[in-house]
Parts: sequence; structure tokens; C-alpha cells
Amino acid sequence: MLNTVYLEDTVNHDVMFDGPAEIEELKEGSKIITLKNENTHMVWKILMRGVMIENNGEFQSLITLQDKGTGTARILTPYGELKLPITDVDIERNAQSTKVSYKLNGDQFFEFLLMEKE
Repeated sequence: MLNTVYLEDTVNHDVMFDGPAEIEELKEGSKIITLKNENTHMVWKILMRGVMIENNGEFQSLITLQDKGTGTARILTPYGELKLPITDVDIERNAQSTKVSYKLNGDQFFEFLLMEKE
């Protein structure tokens, strides 16, 4: 199913994506949202016990956020692979939006809001 999706970096107030996205509904409220245009290729897997964010941009990254408050970041660069710890995970799920916040490597704070538009 296609729907318009809005993704914002709420720390920097940057709109990262605003356009059509493929949404695959899974069991029990889980879903996979694929955001793709000329600048972005990102997949959000909103699952029962966490969120996984795959970003295939300049670098490839896989962010795994668990409801229990921890996670990992795996970043692939031309210079090698980095694995960094994630703490202070907070995930807010609603029918039309998901907001995630976390600290990467103990000190870098990130927060993103992904909303489906009607």
C-alpha cells in the first residue's frame, strides 16, 4: 500500500522525507515502511518489541532500537564497519506515527518522528 509519509529529525528540525512510501502491514500492528526517492533509501521496521532503521545513503547503517531501552548501531563505511552502543531508547507508537529517541555512544542524542499522512 502506498501512503504519504513525513520524516523529521526533531532535534535539528530537518525534514528528511516527505512523499510517497510503501507500507506493508504485518501482524499485531507491526509494519515495514520503505521511503525511497532520489536522495533517500530508508526502511523502518516498526515491530512489537522495537524498531529497526536501515539507511542506504552515503553510508549504510542499521539502527536497532529495543523497547527495553538499549540498542546497537552498525555503520558500514568505505573505511570499515563501526558498531556503537545505543542507550536511553524511547519509542512512542501511535496508529499514524512513530517517534524514536536515543543516545548513540552514550552522548549523541537523536530523535525522529515518522508520520503517515491521510
